[in-house]
Amino acid sequence: MEQTFYIGGYTDQDGEGIIRVRADFDRGIMEQEAGWSGIGNPSYLLLHPNGKILYAVNEYSPDGGLSAFRLEGGQLMKVAELPTEGADPCHLSLDDTGHFLFVANYTSGSLVVFRLDKDGIPTEMSDHLQHAGHGLNPQRQEGPHVHFSLFHEGELYVTDLGTDEIYRYWLNEETGRLSESGPRLRLPAGNGPRHLAFSPKDGKILYVLCEMASELYVMRRNGGDYILVQRISTLPDGLREAERESSTAAAIRISADGNYLFTSNRGEDSIAIYRVKEGGEVTFLGTERTGRIPRDFLPAGRLAGTPWEESFLLVADQEDRQVEVLRWNEKAETLEPTGMMVKTGMRPSCIQPVI
Repeated sequence: MEQTFYIGGYTDQDGEGIIRVRADFDRGIMEQEAGWSGIGNPSYLLLHPNGKILYAVNEYSPDGGLSAFRLEGGQLMKVAELPTEGADPCHLSLDDTGHFLFVANYTSGSLVVFRLDKDGIPTEMSDHLQHAGHGLNPQRQEGPHVHFSLFHEGELYVTDLGTDEIYRYWLNEETGRLSESGPRLRLPAGNGPRHLAFSPKDGKILYVLCEMASELYVMRRNGGDYILVQRISTLPDGLREAERESSTAAAIRISADGNYLFTSNRGEDSIAIYRVKEGGEVTFLGTERTGRIPRDFLPAGRLAGTPWEESFLLVADQEDRQVEVLRWNEKAETLEPTGMMVKTGMRPSCIQPVI
């Protein structure tokens, strides 16, 4: 059982910003195959469905950027570099056709749309939406902070950590422009929605991970709106208040069969594990400790829908400068250390599987 991944992160001077690693799960070995320097802060990566174009944000302020690379003979060849007209781009997503790329500018609170050519290369910015407003927390929510977007059933869902809202947009495929498609979903003040996921069993169940509150919200679609059906912590019981306040939620993933959900905690430094019940609500099963600041993680094996007998999670421990592998024990419903890891020169923040 082998799989290859691209890792992106925050760079030091001229160090490698993107590396390619190969994980041999049978032998318990993970090693770096290649690396590329001269790419500034590629903190989020995304591979086009054609498997030939890799996108990377260049997370800088006040002027962020987007880079696109063609995969040729195991190498990355830069084919486009465009400004995102915003500060600190932090996330990338695509529409269902693979013709448009969405970029979230975190600090400036804007969302931009790039039109892609037939090969998946960005050619022009077709829209730039500037969010407005602020939240309860004057340090973290002094203005809008667009963090994430996800195209689902014809709508683009966009989280704004700064305003505690989830925006919904229609995409005009002729003009490449966005328009609001329904009422914004408003989260409790000061919670800071970060990432989203939809149930693969029922596309009407929306899971919202709130960074600042370290909470998971389960929401069910009801006509054109959503209703909250569950609110649950990502942190274990028994933590002191100071420990809870110093931890923030980061990433959310759902198993391919929709039976399990995982989130990561930075500060408490763990992966939280949930069993998904009938109807979409979840049961908190516990946490497994990780390295420092698990910024991103990714299922592999059966969790990801492959025919493998085993399941794993790859975890990008940002401040330990490593990617580690945990084994999923479905019978015990626990994650277990494997000892597999690869050290990185950058502070890793994104894991992208090779198609």
